[in-house]
Amino acid sequence: MGSPEGAVSVVFMFPGQGSQFVGMGREVYDSSPAARRVFHEVDETLGRHLSRIIFQGPEEALTSTCNAQLALMTVSVALVRALEENLGGPIKDAVKYVLGHSVGEHTALHVSGVIGLPDIAKLLDIRGKAMHRASSLCCGGMAALIGGSLGEVEAIAARASEYGICEVANDNCTGQVVVSGAESALQQLPKLIEGTGVKKVIKLRVSGPFHSSFMRLACSEISDFIDQLEMNRPAVEMVFNVSASTHSDCGEIRDLMVRQVVSRVRWRESIEYLVGCGCSEFIEVGPGQVLVGLLRRIDNSVRGLSVDSMESIRTNCSGVLRSEKLAASNSG
Repeated sequence: MGSPEGAVSVVFMFPGQGSQFVGMGREVYDSSPAARRVFHEVDETLGRHLSRIIFQGPEEALTSTCNAQLALMTVSVALVRALEENLGGPIKDAVKYVLGHSVGEHTALHVSGVIGLPDIAKLLDIRGKAMHRASSLCCGGMAALIGGSLGEVEAIAARASEYGICEVANDNCTGQVVVSGAESALQQLPKLIEGTGVKKVIKLRVSGPFHSSFMRLACSEISDFIDQLEMNRPAVEMVFNVSASTHSDCGEIRDLMVRQVVSRVRWRESIEYLVGCGCSEFIEVGPGQVLVGLLRRIDNSVRGLSVDSMESIRTNCSGVLRSEKLAASNSG
């Protein structure tokens, strides 16, 4: 599973909901014909001007689950296409693994070659609307617990469950674990962390209790659509949120995609798995630098880079990828 001698194993990471902002991706849209085609294709597939909401807002429209998930995928894929344009070839020749945080996993599914762009856009449209409906039927949300271990947070969530559903949603890194649950349970968290290693509770500005059993209401609609999708085996190895490991069988991937809606995002374990595979260059492709920040807290022995503009494509990324592409070519 290692790389050819002299090469590094490059990982692409794609951000999830919360990283979006009005105006993201505009510079790459203006600068790269390949990126511009991505925005146009998604708009055409959806039959609406998502790109206008991405570039102009309003913020409330962009942050809605129905738009935010699609918008993040569109911008991240556009950046990948601009990068390939700059590199002069597909990223599969230079990138060893891909993974995405939460909804970012859908970007990874497209970039790895599993699902085509129109289908991933349609899936996210259905997924976003189904999750929005599920959220509207419950009174719930998400909160980040800062400090303490995963075990401590699991114990706190179990105690909070006496007041309503409360489950670990994202194991982001040591000292940052997110829970989803009923408002009645989340309100108990500041009291329940007393005497533990958890220092504070931060309520997240999200529209629902994602990655929890509350989302079961969305699963059947999402599952029905996934069952109809045309899928390919990954051309680039992909690490999945649910298992924190790689999978290539399409049947397994379909199952993981449905389970991800209600399951924990095992991000810390996923990064640790990749470091164990010898990966040393992690490139966050998309708006913000949330995942680079988490990477530093998980393992600061590896390098994290961010690609969110044409300038960062040229300065942060192209040299690393060209070297990897050359090494892979020489080893062949």
